[in-house]
Amino acid sequence: MRVNRREFLALASLPLLSGSFRTLAEEGSGMFVCMHEITSITFDYRTAMEGYARAGIRAVEPDLDKVREFAQQESPRMARQLLGSF
Repeated sequence: MRVNRREFLALASLPLLSGSFRTLAEEGSGMFVCMHEITSITFDYRTAMEGYARAGIRAVEPDLDKVREFAQQESPRMARQLLGSF
């Protein structure tokens, strides 16, 4: 059975339209938002981590270059502490 792109997108959006995605998230099904720090590349490490924490994002994949730079200026302990603020 072949499904064209428009049909595939319509089928993929059914859980969102029916509200089941929201229900799964509310029931603690393990689904949560995870961000890669590249999405905030214009901000420094501290600003990005504090912004993610305020937004309620529970998981972040940090950019290692930014972490190293921050750890050299501040401390590795402070970098871990910021990452653990989620």
